[in-house]
Amino acid sequence: MSERQEQYQTQTLTAETLAALAEQFKPEHHETLRQGGTAITFVSWNHYVERLNEVVPNWSMGDPIFREVGGKLAVGLPITICGVTRTNFGDEDADKDTFGTAVVNAYAQAFKRTCAMFGLGLYLYNGADAPQPTARPTKAQQKRAASSEVQADKSTEPLVRPDGWASVTVTHPDWPGMQDWLCKKTSYYMQDGEPNPYHMLATLAKEGITEVSEENAKKVLAVLLGYAEKN
Repeated sequence: MSERQEQYQTQTLTAETLAALAEQFKPEHHETLRQGGTAITFVSWNHYVERLNEVVPNWSMGDPIFREVGGKLAVGLPITICGVTRTNFGDEDADKDTFGTAVVNAYAQAFKRTCAMFGLGLYLYNGADAPQPTARPTKAQQKRAASSEVQADKSTEPLVRPDGWASVTVTHPDWPGMQDWLCKKTSYYMQDGEPNPYHMLATLAKEGITEVSEENAKKVLAVLLGYAEKN
């Protein structure tokens, strides 16, 4: 048993134990989820488990309670800490089948809500300032970031098509992101489902554009979109 566990391991639920459970999670444990125009800060359920195991290793869960109300699956989950049992509910559309099942989502929500009744993550519900959340980058964002880093090192070097005849110098700060957007927007610059930047370079060269910079980005976009529509 760790020193922290020994400090709060009592037969009764003390103020010190509740304070330890209610401590804010680490900044890197916070994530954001956008729903419509609202940004929601949350912490994944596994970090709640880690906190419980750290502070009160003898915590336990009771049998879940399942109810279906108005097309929603409601799950109640009792949690016992230091002899005190509290229960809260989570719910999800009964026919949900997009990301996680209705049971899994409602269960996870009930778990975190019951934990909040002991102070765990309660600040996320009551509007208190939380550490800066860390949003999970998408695969596309990771790819663009990696491409941007490479391009930053060679921002003044010309991009040459494999056959050697079309060369364009790129100094635009987000050329990888712009070319990805264009390829997907027009589908004309896609090859085997992937963006084809060399096809785009050839088009720019044909139109007399030898440099892609932040200043002429709009002109580049108009040329490429117009060329794709004509062809």
